[in-house]
Amino acid sequence: VFVNQLSNVKIPTNFGDFMKAERQDQVVVVGIAGVSIVTSLAVINAMYGTNPLGRTWEILTKFSTQEKRRKIQVNDWIDKYNDLHDDSKDGVDGRNDSYTTLVNAYYELVTQFYEWGWGQSFHFAYQLPGETFKQAIARHEY
Repeated sequence: VFVNQLSNVKIPTNFGDFMKAERQDQVVVVGIAGVSIVTSLAVINAMYGTNPLGRTWEILTKFSTQEKRRKIQVNDWIDKYNDLHDDSKDGVDGRNDSYTTLVNAYYELVTQFYEWGWGQSFHFAYQLPGETFKQAIARHEY
């Protein structure tokens, strides 16, 4: 029965067709894409030991808890940052008067991404043959 249902699925060839497709066809396409992504990440993890699924889960968990823990509202910081770049609201003088807010908003938003990508160190280091990323950073820092 399942195979017969799959034979009736019309796979869209572009995003516009996907948006116009029947709900059943959309579900199949999203399912295939999801399985493909998870399989690819599992293969990458097996080949390189980088655990992309675990690292992605880790950052999503950090993002979901950082607002409560640090008593910030990410959406508010994004709005403040964007407003300070909108000269029609406060003008250049308003942005200059709020420069501390602008800088704090920027670093508040990007720090989590940096720490996720590079760990606690913002240094870059070349890796020697057989050396792990963490070993290269430790060598570079000390």
